[in-house]
Amino acid sequence: MRDYAKLSPTFWSGSTGKELRRRGSEGVIVALYLMSSPHSNMLGLYYQPRLYMAHETGLGIEGASKGLRDCIESGFCEYDDATEVVWVPEMAAYQIGDALASGDKRCKGIQKDYMALPNNRFVRAFFDRYSKAFHLAKPHPFEPDKTEKTEAPYQAPSKPHRSQEQEQEQEQEHSEAEASGAVAPPPPAGPFPAQLPGIDPPPDPTAKPLTDRDRVWAMGPSLLGDTPTARSLLGKLASTYTDAVLADVLAEATLERPSEPKAWITAACAAKAKARPRPNGHHQAPADLLDDPKPSWALEAGFTDRFTAENAGCTRGTAKHFRDGKRVS
Repeated sequence: MRDYAKLSPTFWSGSTGKELRRRGSEGVIVALYLMSSPHSNMLGLYYQPRLYMAHETGLGIEGASKGLRDCIESGFCEYDDATEVVWVPEMAAYQIGDALASGDKRCKGIQKDYMALPNNRFVRAFFDRYSKAFHLAKPHPFEPDKTEKTEAPYQAPSKPHRSQEQEQEQEQEHSEAEASGAVAPPPPAGPFPAQLPGIDPPPDPTAKPLTDRDRVWAMGPSLLGDTPTARSLLGKLASTYTDAVLADVLAEATLERPSEPKAWITAACAAKAKARPRPNGHHQAPADLLDDPKPSWALEAGFTDRFTAENAGCTRGTAKHFRDGKRVS
């Protein structure tokens, strides 16, 4: 977790800040949260589930989703629903600087943090935006889905075949005919005929979801500190209890915010591994944070669902202190 974050005064007077204020307070709160989130890094490109955003801002799922949508539509950030990664394009410039000298030692640290990012569709755009400013030596190893028709990076497009040229000529002729009114334009294809205002587009089907290991390294350093000692501990815990168990525990720790995260996470891993059934001698994959929207502990504490409970500060570990939807001890 970072000790501090920078916020430029121009946030309030700039065009983006004014647009966010025009749209409502949710967008302003989410924008400030993204700049100072406990899960954030100085690159402005990090794992940020909506659930954590809803819980830590106090906006709830609906309010956080509206605020995030306002931030996206105002050009403040971009969000990938498939990997739950957010990118604030100007955040690195605010937190680090517009540019660094080639001999600045921070350049190596930035390159290291950049290469350690989990796979997401923004890593290439980040490299294009900051490679010269921070003297990044090489792009992230992320590769798009092989079924996606994309040209090889940093290469000029190959010369089209004759059949491709003919198709392009036919498409051009068809477009000209449409423009003159000779041909009616075809109806939109697919189940989404038009993008309606205020409705998020469907997730990118080619984006790859985060693995348990990606989740560990996205959440772990923000909880324990990005130090060699903390990384060594995460590696040992993952080796002992599996990436799946550790990722599950880190997700709970992010919500609980224990005062002694190292001891809490170590003990929680041991308890979860001990309690988890092991058919055929293997660990079961942990349920995702959103797999059970109405867990028994939330219902017994008097809440209608998990989101309502967690927005009130009630979690699996603290549910015993709640009755009828209110804290009693």
